[in-house]
Amino acid sequence: MLACILIALAGVSGNGADFKNDCVSIHVEIASNVYTYRVTNLGTEPIVSFEVEQHASYNFKAPDGWQKNKSPSLFRAWTENSAIGIAPNDTATFSLRVSSEGAVLGSGRVSVGFRSGQTSELAKVWTPVKEPLSYIMLVAGVFLAIIVMQSAIVIRKRWQTKSKPVNDG
Repeated sequence: MLACILIALAGVSGNGADFKNDCVSIHVEIASNVYTYRVTNLGTEPIVSFEVEQHASYNFKAPDGWQKNKSPSLFRAWTENSAIGIAPNDTATFSLRVSSEGAVLGSGRVSVGFRSGQTSELAKVWTPVKEPLSYIMLVAGVFLAIIVMQSAIVIRKRWQTKSKPVNDG
């Protein structure tokens, strides 16, 4: 089998997007905090492994009979029985749920493995990624700006009140 290369990002619509190369098509849907990966085999051999980068996720699901493993940055599912792998032109679903521990929508690597040992990788697929430090700094900066502006308004009003002449009419 020839090495698989990325052809194109097929399209993005609503809460889903399609990612494709000449060996595999992956449709990613996000509903609430659940990422669902519908993997379609465009190759000539069964797909027997699936890996997706992830952050702060749990409740990993794979097709019946597949084994699962999770590390802090990767969800991996595989089968040693190619009969329950994803056959050519068939589709299987994998999913994970993202916790509220600072994960945001980003892009990461997805890799599928075929019975022959060949792998196909897609690089910019929607995945949950660690929230960038810049987001946290932005929120802190906005709060600081609000506090400074509020303080400036209060100080100005007090200064204007003290500097007004009293009319003893």
